[in-house]
Amino acid sequence: MAFGGFPRRVQFTPVPSPLFGPLLEQIDDLGELKCTLRLVWLLHQKKGHPKFVTLSELQADRTLAKSLASLQERPDVRESVRLAVARGTFVEGTDDQGTETIYMLN
Repeated sequence: MAFGGFPRRVQFTPVPSPLFGPLLEQIDDLGELKCTLRLVWLLHQKKGHPKFVTLSELQADRTLAKSLASLQERPDVRESVRLAVARGTFVEGTDDQGTETIYMLN
């Protein structure tokens, strides 16, 4: 199915410039790239500070799940985000209650 183009009043998401340079050169796993792009978008949707996305939110994200399902090796969300954390694109922590894994832009 072909992409129909962007709508006239499309919204934009700011993306850190290094993602289009050094990080793009380094990322060799398509699941990691897809997860990175989606995490940047999800973080941009958040209000307040600090901005973070939980593992539960990532696992419940239908767009990310469909995107990863299209890959031959079908990586798990956890594996894709683990690669992005290992690269240093995101940092991993826990929420204030210590019950939920959270991810923030590094």
